[in-house]
Amino acid sequence: MRKKLQIIFSSIFLLFISVIGVLTLFNNEYRSYTEGRELMTFPKFSVDRILDKEYLDDLTAAFSDQLEFRGKFIKTYYLFNMQRYVGNVVKGKDNQLFAAPFVIKYEYRYLQRLERSARRINRVAARVTKNKKRKFIFLSIPRKDQVMTEYLPSTYIRSDDKYKKYMKFLKDRLSDDVILIDAMEVFEKHKGEADFYYKTDHHVNMRGAQLLYEEIMKIVKKDYPNVKVTDLDKDYEIGKVIINGSYNRQIGGSVNAGEEELLLKYKDNTLKYRRYDEDKRSNIPIFGEGNMYKVYMGGDMAKTLVKTNNKNAPNILFSGSSYTNILEAYSVASFKNVASVDYKENHTEIGLRKYAREFDADYVVYVPGQSHNSFSIKNMRKHLGLKRRKKIVKVDAKNDGKR
Repeated sequence: MRKKLQIIFSSIFLLFISVIGVLTLFNNEYRSYTEGRELMTFPKFSVDRILDKEYLDDLTAAFSDQLEFRGKFIKTYYLFNMQRYVGNVVKGKDNQLFAAPFVIKYEYRYLQRLERSARRINRVAARVTKNKKRKFIFLSIPRKDQVMTEYLPSTYIRSDDKYKKYMKFLKDRLSDDVILIDAMEVFEKHKGEADFYYKTDHHVNMRGAQLLYEEIMKIVKKDYPNVKVTDLDKDYEIGKVIINGSYNRQIGGSVNAGEEELLLKYKDNTLKYRRYDEDKRSNIPIFGEGNMYKVYMGGDMAKTLVKTNNKNAPNILFSGSSYTNILEAYSVASFKNVASVDYKENHTEIGLRKYAREFDADYVVYVPGQSHNSFSIKNMRKHLGLKRRKKIVKVDAKNDGKR
């Protein structure tokens, strides 16, 4: 009887893996939305390369990535994995997910580099504001864990004090050409009113973004008292969905955080606009549909311009990556023209001053913050639009020009 059961079990198991194997061969997905990454696709079959190690490695990687029901297997694995730390993702209270702790190894060197960054910011701000009507606004957004400390596990290495220390260090070195908005101060002032980041993602949510938008508009209203400032609850229809956050995708979507506010629809039908991406007419909506932060402006774009029918309003230019998307979307109702550049996607090496002139921007909002580091030296330089340094390759004449 026992042997019979073993045969039945083995037969079912072999049938199962055979079916999975055959179905896998017909898969050729380019992206996994569960994991949030690109997938290896099957290489073109070649008899000549059947013994080629590189070809076999690609084939093995493709079979792993294209495995039938892979998404469900990954999700199930993480549901049974009750560790608080999973890779670079940390699970806190109330299903809040965070990145691995922020740690600076050599602080003295880091502060030296941060001081050089302050000088760069001052130089660019001076160039941008050479046109006296134009203002340069530096919006600093901290990491999620530096703001929502009450949700962190007790073992987590907090860095909110580090953020404040580096913010003061930087602030003391910024010139009068720079108008600073510290999102940490804004969020602390409104603490308890709402959570300001998505539960399973690193992005500021619509409540947090509304506060930052209002801070920008306080500066604008000093010059344009009649400019329209929208109210989230009065001027928009708000929809809730279960958000497919970047942290949750890294752990197979194993956390069910419930529905959160994500979808927006502007109620005022008199607002008209034309959108251009990379200087070409674009039909991508300002507020879209879906379950990711990309519902705002369609996600990260190298260069975008939105022209509205707000005749007596000023122009604004944003420079940054995904943190600016929702701010751009909010701004469409308030400005004549809303422009943005994302130097992570934009490789033209056109500086921020030139873009400010091209778009005739009255306000330039610089948002260099990233999910891994609010004061990333690399990204602070990048989103100023400064030219990338060319690598110097030493040539040895004796080796025919080889390194």
